[in-house]
Amino acid sequence: MVIYEKNITDIELEDINNLITEKQIENKYLEFKSQMTDGENDNILKTVCGFANADGRLFIYGLKEQNGEASEITGVSLDGKSWDDKKRQIQDIIAGNIEPRLNVEINIIYLDNADVIILIKVPKSWNPPHCVKNKKNRIFL
Repeated sequence: MVIYEKNITDIELEDINNLITEKQIENKYLEFKSQMTDGENDNILKTVCGFANADGRLFIYGLKEQNGEASEITGVSLDGKSWDDKKRQIQDIIAGNIEPRLNVEINIIYLDNADVIILIKVPKSWNPPHCVKNKKNRIFL
């Protein structure tokens, strides 16, 4: 089974390692990001919104890509936050900035070094189009 077709709670570290071994290429169903930085909110919103308006699928933080191929597990630091706090932060960013409202699934895979891989599964929306809203505009993706 392809990773983005799996239930998000069934995705394991072995699945992520297989992406690297098989040199999985990012596509319209799958996107990789090595880190989740403070300025990452726009990227999260645009990707989630675009996935919802298309066919949905999976966004993986903590997986580096090189030339579009999965290449290395980098992990994401929770920066001293609990997983629940980080998950709530991501949910709040999405809920507060995408219209109409969209429910996503978020889960993590713990790594040995206390970092995590963050999985965000976006469903295909049956209420499109969704847009990212900011102070002055609405951006449709």
